[in-house]
Amino acid sequence: LIDDDIPDGSEAALAEWLAKTDLSHRLRWSVAAEGGGWHEWNGTHWQATADRAPLALQAAVRRGLAAGIEGRAFDVKLAPRLESAAAIRGVGSLLAAWQSMRLPTETDPPGLIACPRGVLDLTSGKWLPHDPARAITRCCPVDPAPTCPAWHLIEGHLTTCLGSLYPAVHRFIGSALMGRGADRRMLWLTGPGGDGKSTLAKILRLSLGPHAAVIPSEAFAEGGARGAHGHELAAGMAGARLAVALEVSPRLNWDRVKSLSGGDEQRTKRTHGRAFTYERPPCLILISNDRPSPPAKASAERIILAEMRPPDDQDE
Repeated sequence: LIDDDIPDGSEAALAEWLAKTDLSHRLRWSVAAEGGGWHEWNGTHWQATADRAPLALQAAVRRGLAAGIEGRAFDVKLAPRLESAAAIRGVGSLLAAWQSMRLPTETDPPGLIACPRGVLDLTSGKWLPHDPARAITRCCPVDPAPTCPAWHLIEGHLTTCLGSLYPAVHRFIGSALMGRGADRRMLWLTGPGGDGKSTLAKILRLSLGPHAAVIPSEAFAEGGARGAHGHELAAGMAGARLAVALEVSPRLNWDRVKSLSGGDEQRTKRTHGRAFTYERPPCLILISNDRPSPPAKASAERIILAEMRPPDDQDE
C-alpha cells in the first residue's frame, strides 16, 4: 500500500495518494448529479449518497493515515487533525477534482440495464458481469427470466384490449427499456376505466424500479404547477427511462410535452437544491379516461393514441 511518496501530513498530499489507489473502484464523484455528489459502488451499481464524507472516504483516509504513520511519513500528532470531519471533507473536495475519481457525465448508457444477476445487454441479450468501470447508477429490482407465465396473461389482456395497436405499444415500451427515444413520440393510453391502464403502469414501475418514474399529472397540465413547485414535481424524471402520469387532463402544456417527447435537454431542480440539467428525457406514458386535445397537427403526430377496449367477459 505504501511507497516513498505517501502523505507528508497535508490534506493535499493525502488526497493525491488516495487518488492513486483503488479507491475509485468504491467511490466516485459525479458532476452530473444535482450540484455534484458522491456515489458509492454497492456491488451492482453506483449509488448516490448525500453524505459529504461517505464511509468509503472515511475508511480510506484512516487507512492512509495509518500507512503514513507506519511509514514515518508524518508525525502521529497530526492524525487527530486529519481524522476530523472537516479534514475528511477537505480531502474529499480535493479528491473530487481528480479525473480518475469522476463518474462520466453520461451515466446509464443506452442498451444496458443492471439487474441483481448482472448487466443485461438489451441489444444482444447477453449477460455481463457487474463492473464499477461502467457508469451505471440505477438497478432493476428483478431479474428478467426467459419465460414469465404472469406476463403472458397481461400480454394476452393487452392484445385483446389494444388490438392492432399492440405492436406499437410493445415497441414503445421496448424503446423506453433500451434508454433511447421512441421515435420522438409519446404514448397516450385512454379507455372507459377498469381496463388495466393503471395496472400496466404499476407493473412497469415495480419491474423497472428506479428506471421508471410516476409523475403527478399536474406537472403536465395546462396552467398547472409553475416555477419551483413545477420543477419539484418533474424532477423525478431525471435519469429515468420511462415516466408515467395517471389521470391526465386532455388540456396539456403542449410546449412542455413536445420538448420532453422530442428528447430536448431539460433543466430542473429539487426543493432547496441547485438547478441541474439532464440530456435524456424519459419516454412518456400519459394515462387518461379522455382522448387528448392537441392544438395543432404537429402535436397530434407526436401521440401514439391507444384506446383500451376491455372484453365483455373480463377475467379479474
